[in-house]
Amino acid sequence: MGYDEKEPRRRNRVILEDEESDVTEIKSDTVDIVFSQEKSKEETDVKKEGSGSGVVRHLSNVVRWLSDSFTSASKSRHGNMLMTHLQNSTMFRFCTEEKRQRVANSMERIHFRRGDVLMFQGEPQNEAYIIVEGTVVRKRLIEDQLHVMGPLGYAGSADSIGMLHLLKKEPCYSTVQATSDGYAYILNSEIFQELLDEDPEFSKEVIMSLIREVREHTIHQRTPLFLQTGKNLPTEPLPWFAVSCAAAIESFYRSGLNAILIRQLTGETAAFFPNMHIQTPTRILYINGFKGLRYLFETRIDPNEYSNPELTGLALALIPGIVMSPISSILEACNVGHKNPEPLMVRWTRGLIPRCMREVIFGVGINQLSDYCEERLDSIFTNTTTRNLAGSLLAGCAAGYLSHIPHNLSTLKLLDPKVSYRQHFRSLVKPWEEGIQGGFPRLKPPVRKTLASIATVVFPKGSLIRTCQIAGSFIIINSSINALKHINVKIDMREKNGVV
Repeated sequence: MGYDEKEPRRRNRVILEDEESDVTEIKSDTVDIVFSQEKSKEETDVKKEGSGSGVVRHLSNVVRWLSDSFTSASKSRHGNMLMTHLQNSTMFRFCTEEKRQRVANSMERIHFRRGDVLMFQGEPQNEAYIIVEGTVVRKRLIEDQLHVMGPLGYAGSADSIGMLHLLKKEPCYSTVQATSDGYAYILNSEIFQELLDEDPEFSKEVIMSLIREVREHTIHQRTPLFLQTGKNLPTEPLPWFAVSCAAAIESFYRSGLNAILIRQLTGETAAFFPNMHIQTPTRILYINGFKGLRYLFETRIDPNEYSNPELTGLALALIPGIVMSPISSILEACNVGHKNPEPLMVRWTRGLIPRCMREVIFGVGINQLSDYCEERLDSIFTNTTTRNLAGSLLAGCAAGYLSHIPHNLSTLKLLDPKVSYRQHFRSLVKPWEEGIQGGFPRLKPPVRKTLASIATVVFPKGSLIRTCQIAGSFIIINSSINALKHINVKIDMREKNGVV
């Protein structure tokens, strides 16, 4: 058979309502396949000769042997692409190259046009398809409602259609309709059965491919949030060089967005990168503190040894944020010198309580929550770097949003320490209260104040800037550590040649 192109394969189009693309009929009584008259006659003659004698089966074996010997994928326009799709297919993913080549040589290429229906839901699966050019849509009727279906197997197997229903000619799972012109290779059910019967090793490889697929779908990483552990990095006890580089880069990003957020809260201009000679080393110490404390707790304390592991894990996750709050206070105090004339050694104590809450959220976010989100994206992103970035982004958005109110209160207290927290919160509520009063003047004042307070917490001022700041910080820090984790800079303090 090999890669010889056949005439366009045309099936009756599904009856569409107002020529829409949605499939409204699942069954069709006629299937028109256009072959040349000479080819049809030849196949009819072969069928008559081999009826009841096994000649067809013997002839197919000879043809396949000749195809295996003289045909290679490189001779076809789509041959290399077909081999790639077979390698990514759920059924042939772990077969040898030789076995996949035999499968490819047993397939026929067809041409389809936009609107052609390759298979109908419920009909016997006589053929499986591998799309090498063009696009198709899979639709399944479930309880009188049509659904677009996606592939459930390996991430690269989206172009393989009908493989899992081919062996026993089970009913087609969905209706497959072409959304553009293209080409596909078909594998006949009888031919596939012959390939399995003739080569026991090939059968074992197919079974192993399916087993591996089932195994991957049954293994789900679901570590609870507060029992997450850090990655086993190649540099021990802590890749301080990678962490320090990440923190130094992130310090400028954070300082710039802090200035924008202060302007959003107060309406006054703030310097973008003030006192960076203090901020950068302090930020390096700050981030190393979070990562170092986590490593210390994980190597010295096992939450599973306690009666309530998750409660123990929660306590250990909160401690780094509390411990690092004074260092964070110094960083924040560097940004408000234009507004608060107090000395830095006094200024850093302003707004310490809400800042401590904010740092706890930050610590849980950059450590446990980032790993938690990354773990649950394993079925979506196969690439480690992409999964790390996506997990950091989700964790950063969550941590940034939840820390808005503590951050705003601590910043306002730094800017104006003489005003109480209650008054600062009222200043955040006031714009909402005025807006509600203008839109709903008949509301009673207590109701108006309550709604304004809820709106202030749910939609805090500067929320977009703060979320971008934390999400960006998580991405910069975690991705930089992930990229530089193999670099280990050792400092040898031992005396050498009389010089320490």
